[in-house]
Amino acid sequence: MRAAIIAPYNQVERYSALSSVQMILAPFLGDDSNYRNFAEKSKERGDLILLDNGACELGESMDLGKFFETICEIKPSVAVLPDSLFNAKRTIELTHSFIAKYGNSIPAGVDLMAVPQGSSAEEWEECFSTLAGTCKEVNWWGIPKVSLLLYESRRTPCEIVIAERPDDYIHLLGVHADPVKEVTEVKGLKQVVSIDTSLPVTLGRLARGLSECRPKPKGVELDVTDDPYPDWTKRQVQEFIKLVEEN
Repeated sequence: MRAAIIAPYNQVERYSALSSVQMILAPFLGDDSNYRNFAEKSKERGDLILLDNGACELGESMDLGKFFETICEIKPSVAVLPDSLFNAKRTIELTHSFIAKYGNSIPAGVDLMAVPQGSSAEEWEECFSTLAGTCKEVNWWGIPKVSLLLYESRRTPCEIVIAERPDDYIHLLGVHADPVKEVTEVKGLKQVVSIDTSLPVTLGRLARGLSECRPKPKGVELDVTDDPYPDWTKRQVQEFIKLVEEN
């Protein structure tokens, strides 16, 4: 498994570039030229580029047309299809609408990741089952961090995906609270190939380590310019990357 590190715009070269996987947040590419340049340089470097639709940050995916335009501009390795937090019905509608309208025009080489959602474990599983049965174009599945409000561990939804789509890839979207616990819980599941998070950077900025994740800190602000403990933060990022690679 590999880690993607989300960092403030002006610190992506310092922290995100330590990994060969990048989670690029499509809605914010226009906010900072350094961020867009980093996305382009990462692609040239041969990194795995995951282009996210912004649902976690915005509550629902960015405009479908604008997201498609961004896919065509960036040409990521994987595009995270539209979803809506905790809303299975809306997620299915958004995913189906996007594929119906733009599926045949996705640039060659871009894989598609669907993100099942739901307000309960039953809804989540119904959403996955529907998407798995209707979206043959999809070969990646994103397991959102909010699914930990539905299950004790993300291992359970991962195993559900693997049982139905054993040849597909799984990405863990974010860390909900405990980076060490959430990584080790999926140990041995070879289909789980990546995870993204800003938590090592956030903890580093607070002079805290990976094990000092409680109380849960607020997520990183992408436009902050200060970096109070760069050496300590870099150490947290490197330790998390190593932890992920060992699982």
